[in-house]
Amino acid sequence: MSSNEQREHDRYPEKLAVDVHVFVLPAAQSLAGYEAHGRTIDIGRGGVLMRLDKEVTEGVKVRLRFWELPAGVRLWPLMVSGTLVRLEPGEGLTSVNMIGAGSLLAIEFTEPLKELEVPREG
Repeated sequence: MSSNEQREHDRYPEKLAVDVHVFVLPAAQSLAGYEAHGRTIDIGRGGVLMRLDKEVTEGVKVRLRFWELPAGVRLWPLMVSGTLVRLEPGEGLTSVNMIGAGSLLAIEFTEPLKELEVPREG
């Protein structure tokens, strides 16, 4: 029933490809977190669709920091927390609970972005 599926916030595909540094929070205090880098595919005030250069565990909590915004784009805050909520596996799945590098990831922000302005074309 995809006709009932509605996003709470507008999305900005294609024209908002932003570099993102991601800190993957450890699942337990005894484990270490790690950094990954990625690029957004589309973004909205409530979350982002992106690819990462490292594998991550399903359901992981992350902290995102946006870098090098395209001209005219306003996005605030530049650092947000979120949870990985959906995925489309890439080629390199390493185990049942791990999502391979290059997979398509949807991350839901803990709190919506306060500001997201993208210039309209035309």
